[in-house]
Amino acid sequence: GQGMSAEFPSFPATHSAEQEDSFLAVASSDVSLHYDFGTPQATDQIRLWNYHGGIYGDEGNGCGVRDMRIYGSNHAAAFEDPRDDSWELFAAFTAARAPADGAVHPYGDEHSFDPSVYRFIRLQLDTNYGGTYLGLAEIQFREAMAQP
Repeated sequence: GQGMSAEFPSFPATHSAEQEDSFLAVASSDVSLHYDFGTPQATDQIRLWNYHGGIYGDEGNGCGVRDMRIYGSNHAAAFEDPRDDSWELFAAFTAARAPADGAVHPYGDEHSFDPSVYRFIRLQLDTNYGGTYLGLAEIQFREAMAQP
């Protein structure tokens, strides 16, 4: 991922479609990605670009993540243990499949949720679109704006 900002895109809003620049794991395993923001941060949106990996076709790449849950915690022990009791589920969604053309698109699949304040974020990658592996190309979090 590239980090957090109140303005999308604060970083180049494209990603690499190359396999070596992506996250990829065996789909049959318990797959989660953990982020440490350093201090508790308010976030209200995630943007992701799904896995391309150089495999294209009429249906796009089946290795891209389909169903995802997002958990947050402010306890350091949780960062190393996805089963830690302090993880709180705060969002779940179905991600869009990567485009079949293999192009590097200037947008991400955006999912908004109620503002949540956590230091640690866990993305639980539950299912894919039918491949042996499960992966993502890019993740960005948006910083929630302070309420007046």
